[in-house]
Amino acid sequence: LEKKELQQKFETALKNLPHDYQLILRLKYIDNKSVKHIAETLFKTLKATESLLFRARKEFVKIYTKLP
Repeated sequence: LEKKELQQKFETALKNLPHDYQLILRLKYIDNKSVKHIAETLFKTLKATESLLFRARKEFVKIYTKLP
């Protein structure tokens, strides 16, 4: 039961993120893609991709901790 609740909370937090944050977090943590692969997929530099990933994680934590 607890695992299912955590999964729902995770999905809810992810859905509340902007699209680009959702995309990069899914690619990195669900599809297990490397930052280099993500950068190539999104046509971004490695540094820009790392920055986007950092901001996405930060926003995810902010939303996730506010959920009941």
